[in-house]
Amino acid sequence: MSEFTGEMGAIRIKGSRPSTLNGNVSAEKAFGSFLAAQNFQDPRWPKKATELTKEQRESPAMFERCAHFYASNLQLGRKEDTGLLLGSAKNYLRANARALGVGDAVQISKIVDKLVYFFVLRAIDEGVDVTSSAPPLYLEQLYKVIEALVRVNDAEASFRASVLLLSYDAVGRGGEVASLCWPLVHWSYDIGNCKFTWSEIKTGKQYPVPLLPHRDKPDGDPYLQMGNAAAHGQFNRGGPPEQGESLPLFSQFSAVSGAATKVSDMLKDLATGTSKWPKVPELHGNKKFSSHSIAHGSHCEMSAQGVPPLNQCDLKGHSAGKGVGVSGGAGGAAANASLPGMGSAFWTYHQATPASVAIGKTKMWLLKYIPIPSNVACY
Repeated sequence: MSEFTGEMGAIRIKGSRPSTLNGNVSAEKAFGSFLAAQNFQDPRWPKKATELTKEQRESPAMFERCAHFYASNLQLGRKEDTGLLLGSAKNYLRANARALGVGDAVQISKIVDKLVYFFVLRAIDEGVDVTSSAPPLYLEQLYKVIEALVRVNDAEASFRASVLLLSYDAVGRGGEVASLCWPLVHWSYDIGNCKFTWSEIKTGKQYPVPLLPHRDKPDGDPYLQMGNAAAHGQFNRGGPPEQGESLPLFSQFSAVSGAATKVSDMLKDLATGTSKWPKVPELHGNKKFSSHSIAHGSHCEMSAQGVPPLNQCDLKGHSAGKGVGVSGGAGGAAANASLPGMGSAFWTYHQATPASVAIGKTKMWLLKYIPIPSNVACY
């Protein structure tokens, strides 16, 4: 069959987003470095992935060697980083397996686990924190950021304050804020507050999210910050026009593909200070603050308040995967699961924090000293 021609649109397949494609290119370069090193040790091995035999592509030993190479030799860090990019090493190995058509996902996952183990051993030996690439942005820091923007008191500052606050409500997904338009804003009579129809760009889902006022922090109140932005003319307060066009709330932020970068730049400006923006001391001058910091920080805050992991998955928009069942066994049905599967994206953000570790220790103490019925699920 001949190839299709013409300008008719087509739906992209999964994994074809620009960020994913860029990551695949980086993974391919890393794998090329591994093959060059492998060829140096054993000239019978090719230097290019396209020259690998079927037996070599499917060899677990090759991926084990590749994992060891990534964990031991590659300097996976940018100049301003002090931490090792563990996430990149894991993603590279998985991308290499996909590119070579390796179908045994279980086996690759076991090798990735070994990669993590040796990567952490390397970090311990070098005195490096492997989780330091994107520091969490906690609520108290967010309030200081909003306060600094309010003190600037101009139109762009009011816009940034609203976007950062709403991005925190979206657990770090700036695209949800960028895609928010007036037809998706309603008044909810059952809770007596505004309600957004939140649109998850990555998963293609929509669901209601209430816009709740803050009880005691004006700088954390979305109504006050959006009112301030409206007073500065930052969005169309009159709602959609009579023709029914879908006007975005923030036209400057409506380019969804660049939302994360825009949020990252907002935080970096306040972490370091510029001629336009004040330096927020609570950010400690850390240039690594980014949109990922909002995702990390919001998860940490939810853990500190005892929000169950599956609820965190719902708020973040991540699939829970095959969860850990009520009985403690793996692979329970979603309705009977109390923890997300270890392979799910949830665990990328749910890292060990002082709050979550303290909660874990407290719950273990309760389980040890307070009898709990066997049919009660404990998170």
